Amino acid sequence: MGFEYSTGAGLSPGSLQPIASVAAMVDETRRGQLLTIKLSALARDHGASEDLEAVPFALGAAATDGVDGWVLLDDQPHRGLGPALAWAVRSRVERLQILAETATGVLARRATAFRLPIEVWHVTDRALLPAIAEAMPAPLDAPEAHDQFRSLIIDGGAVPAVEHGVLIGEVRGLEVCRVVTDEFTGAPRLEVGIGQHDREAFQMLHGRASDPACQQVQKNGMDYLFDALNQAVVLNTLPNQDNS
Repeated sequence: MGFEYSTGAGLSPGSLQPIASVAAMVDETRRGQLLTIKLSALARDHGASEDLEAVPFALGAAATDGVDGWVLLDDQPHRGLGPALAWAVRSRVERLQILAETATGVLARRATAFRLPIEVWHVTDRALLPAIAEAMPAPLDAPEAHDQFRSLIIDGGAVPAVEHGVLIGEVRGLEVCRVVTDEFTGAPRLEVGIGQHDREAFQMLHGRASDPACQQVQKNGMDYLFDALNQAVVLNTLPNQDNS
């Protein structure tokens, strides 16, 4: 009596997707385990006790050792201080040790702004080096050609501001427009909308031109945003109505 073996040649691409998803989950689980082992070894080599207890942490690995917390940032370390602090507060640690292989200078500078004692370490193989805080970057000015849109932003009811070298318009602290340089023509233009997707939708409806006619359309769009935002603020400040 013979046996038949399936080679999988008849599998459709769609039937392979669950297999790929399972493989990705396995890889992610293995990665987390390796990071936990790495953090445990580094922490114990630099003063942590044998009571070090690993806990889940999405951006790398974390562990507690009494009142001390240890965090190894692996995924985008420059964005990891906030999640590490949130974890530290939930875990009720009194001191926090942050380890990373990159962006430690930025992390060290930002860590000084918090009351929780935080030490940032630069990981080099099995060695931990105290991170040196980077200086604050110099503020960037918006390109001179962008300043022509400042009056349009004001006329639309927004407050102009410059953030990271970009001229934006804000309504009650919320960005509703920004000036950008067209990647094809090199001409500056005003993009209206709350967030990237909203701005792209506005451009699809009204175009990307920077001529006066389009500027009027942009102003009308800002007027609409301004009115909508003010109505939302008013509604949120009204007392709850009791229908009983």
